[in-house]
Amino acid sequence: LAQMQTAAGTLHLLQRGAAQVVIDPATLSLALPANLGLLELVQLLDDSHWSSERIGRAAFDHQYRHRLPQRQSLEALFFCLARHRPQWLPGGDADTLLQLEHWPDLGSADLPASWLLAIACLHARPWQANALAAHCQIPVSTVETLFAAAAASGLAQTAPIASTAPPPRRNREDSRFFGWVARRFGLTLFKTAQA
Repeated sequence: LAQMQTAAGTLHLLQRGAAQVVIDPATLSLALPANLGLLELVQLLDDSHWSSERIGRAAFDHQYRHRLPQRQSLEALFFCLARHRPQWLPGGDADTLLQLEHWPDLGSADLPASWLLAIACLHARPWQANALAAHCQIPVSTVETLFAAAAASGLAQTAPIASTAPPPRRNREDSRFFGWVARRFGLTLFKTAQA
């Protein structure tokens, strides 16, 4: 999916039996039937009986738009793959610093609690997988899965690690950012003293 390239205005129609999905590389989005969620789609993707054809935007508007009213981002699909089928994502280079270009297009229902701090840290600054796993107290395999989803979805900004790279420093902006993340997802990350 991540490597689909098309001429401007060209979409990819994927079909498996009655299931249909249209991928729009220009907007990095999927058009799905109203009754097909990302998790159900991920569970269907391991079947080899999918067909693929290119269609024009006019053909989509005329024949498929009413049948496929739901829009999801490819980012959400890749993070759903990371959560439920991580083995399908390509592995990354352990000797890389990775930072997220922006916060992934995920709702709180799609985000495991153990991922929240790691994603917030990756949004704030570059990290190496081992250092982030230790900082967030989660398995390195979980962080590697997040790195793979970020790379597949195009959110990853990467750079090789310099041998003398200083460790990341926390500042007040970190506290404000993590506070915003906690409020958005209804969590308490910092304990405050009570009078």
